[in-house]
Amino acid sequence: MAEQCEIEIGNRVYPFALNDTKSARSLSEQFPLTVMFEDYGSTERIAYLDKRLSTKGAPASHEPQRGDVAYYAPWGNLAIFRKPFDDSPGLILLGRIPEDSLKAIVESGSRKVVLRKAGSI
Repeated sequence: MAEQCEIEIGNRVYPFALNDTKSARSLSEQFPLTVMFEDYGSTERIAYLDKRLSTKGAPASHEPQRGDVAYYAPWGNLAIFRKPFDDSPGLILLGRIPEDSLKAIVESGSRKVVLRKAGSI
């Protein structure tokens, strides 16, 4: 079952969901988490995490789609995909972000963003 989460940008809150995997749970265990997203090409927005996520039991690769929330294990960064990309070794799907939340992340620039469990304020 998916875990409902929130992204706070400024004083607005947007939903997203994490899947029920060890990698996704190791991210939510770090919540609340403050990060800054940056563009990585035109395909994704990335944010570096202070602590690496668990990769135990994770598939060896993932072919991301628009709205995917993923973890790129080789670099230890969180990635939110704006558009589909090739199958990527070391990329682990963590969850999905709805269109309005994706738009907010894309437009967030270099502002600090808070990731947290839904209803945890």
